Amino acid sequence: MVSFREKIEKGDRFLITCEISPPRGPNTESFEERLKEVRGKVDAVNLTDNPMLSVRMTPVVASLFAIKNGVEPIMQITCRDRNILGITSDLIGAWAIGVRNVLALWGDMPKDGKPKGVFEVDTTELIKLITGLGKGLDFRGNEINGKCDFFVGAALNPFDEAEKLKENAEKKISAGARFFQTQPIFDIKSITQFADFVYENKIKVLLGVIITPSEKTLENIKKFAKGMVIPEELEENLKKYESKEDKEKVAVEFCSKLIEKIKQIKVFRGVHIYSPAKESLIGKLLEILPK
Repeated sequence: MVSFREKIEKGDRFLITCEISPPRGPNTESFEERLKEVRGKVDAVNLTDNPMLSVRMTPVVASLFAIKNGVEPIMQITCRDRNILGITSDLIGAWAIGVRNVLALWGDMPKDGKPKGVFEVDTTELIKLITGLGKGLDFRGNEINGKCDFFVGAALNPFDEAEKLKENAEKKISAGARFFQTQPIFDIKSITQFADFVYENKIKVLLGVIITPSEKTLENIKKFAKGMVIPEELEENLKKYESKEDKEKVAVEFCSKLIEKIKQIKVFRGVHIYSPAKESLIGKLLEILPK
């Protein structure tokens, strides 16, 4: 089977990844159902690391369930919850069970000091740590008994100012990042500058898109996403309908059309699908996407 790494490096087709959160407890039934819904329809699945400070199964174990269910994982790991010793141990364990892709992230900031954030390293330092394991070295520079040659990814914000975007990307690439996933967008026109930057620098980027099945979901996004442009058309279409099913259909169809537009500009290596409000909608979106 061709790996996610091989696909994105070859660059001869449009890729799709999506995000699925590990279960909130030891019962994995619904989590595994979501994995099966996307199996064979996406190129890899991100397993999140306690997103929005919610208690979840460790992404290391969640990645094992993904592999068991025939889905290639991209294991997310944040700077927030572990010191460098804990991070290193988790990464070695992840490699041993078959994880080959890692996305290095800062992590959602704790509120009111609970839980306490660790942040012993920043994202660039985390990428360097992961890259070091690929050379068979731990964070002290000591040899370990093998190499953990992860395909390392990082995040980019398509709404950053040009100077900040360039600095952020260059730092992460120098540290060892080989691909990027972005925050979600709603409108291609709002990221013209970002698209130019990606094209000029030949960066491997999966552009984020998000399924928003309600006005409440859109309002929450507006609170946390600086610079994001949400088309009036989407807001108005969601308001037209009262039933949950109709609103979900509007959101899924909007995403499908947006993905086609992204595909047509031939700048990005693919898309990364978010659906935090209802992950089962990812499967519905994948069903209607043109092959």
